[in-house]
Amino acid sequence: MEQSIPQTMHQAIIKPDLSVDFESDAPIPQLKDDEILVRAVFAGVNPIDWKGANEEQSVALHGLLKSPVHRAPGKDYVGYVVAVGKEAYQFHIGDRVMCVNHSSGFAEYSVGKTFASAITPGTVSFEDALTFGLPYLTASLLAFKDKPLPTPWNPANGNTRTPFIVYGASSSVGAFVVKLAKLANIHPIIAIAGSSAESIKSVINPSKGDVIVDYRQEEDALIRAVHQVANDAHYAADAIGSPKTGELCARLVNPHDSIVTSSVGDPWDDTLKDRVPPGVQLQIAFSPGVFEPNDPDGPDGEDSPNHGRKAFGLTAMNYLSYALQNGILAPHPYEVRANGVDALAEALLALKEGRNKGKRYLLEMGATKW
Repeated sequence: MEQSIPQTMHQAIIKPDLSVDFESDAPIPQLKDDEILVRAVFAGVNPIDWKGANEEQSVALHGLLKSPVHRAPGKDYVGYVVAVGKEAYQFHIGDRVMCVNHSSGFAEYSVGKTFASAITPGTVSFEDALTFGLPYLTASLLAFKDKPLPTPWNPANGNTRTPFIVYGASSSVGAFVVKLAKLANIHPIIAIAGSSAESIKSVINPSKGDVIVDYRQEEDALIRAVHQVANDAHYAADAIGSPKTGELCARLVNPHDSIVTSSVGDPWDDTLKDRVPPGVQLQIAFSPGVFEPNDPDGPDGEDSPNHGRKAFGLTAMNYLSYALQNGILAPHPYEVRANGVDALAEALLALKEGRNKGKRYLLEMGATKW
């Protein structure tokens, strides 16, 4: 089932030096059975877009991925469904959707995977919907994948105490971790943030013990501040994802039977595991792994089909549709950059230099001259 779709489209390609090339006659992507084609209205800009522009750095972050990628590298986008694969049963032509993929953004037509796309209600603007995108999927993995924790779709009952540390809590990923943990009734939340902490003050629940701790203080003082609230935390989510923050989070949790999960920020060095207590398990919330054909952590090792990760993505995205429909999950602050995708190079540099201050950058397709 398809609408009238052109043969070619415009798309943007990020070069290793973060300059951008524009292609005016790129072929429209061909759909697989479990995919949808989306006429993009907005595209999001993520830190991984500049960090992964250099192939060597990309391999250091992700390893060698098996899943084929599209030339256009963007990771999330919103728009209207214009074509549906044979197995994309829950989607229909004309649906408003928010999609996450390992590529295909920064193009007039983008591909959405059924297990990483969310139908968005008409009551939610495209801009608000796109603030979720890759940060939401990463946050879901960071908070809940491979952990014996309650989830927003199966929250804890009553006043169960489960201290949960979130480092980088005002970043887009960290803020969604905090919001999702609150919906899962996980408390107290120890939200570690800096100058942008104001953005999450309205999210936490101090009556249930939630606090914000400033990461800009000396490290030992930070550790004391966290331990005054909870010296028995067994779970920490590191939304920054550097070797330094991963090691710090390992000092914040209980040294026995604890899990520290980091997003893919900077490559961990090989000695990190030797620098943390043996009772602390280190995990990576690996969003690209959702799109891979195999799950190396699966029951059959590296050849295991990737059913678990894809089913997790599907569950998280279906919950997002539910949460948006019912108004229980707030979007993240954002800025629509002037001139659409023409401003991609400027947005990448601003992200690299940290000028976004906790906001997401969005690019409007209709404002692009190409």
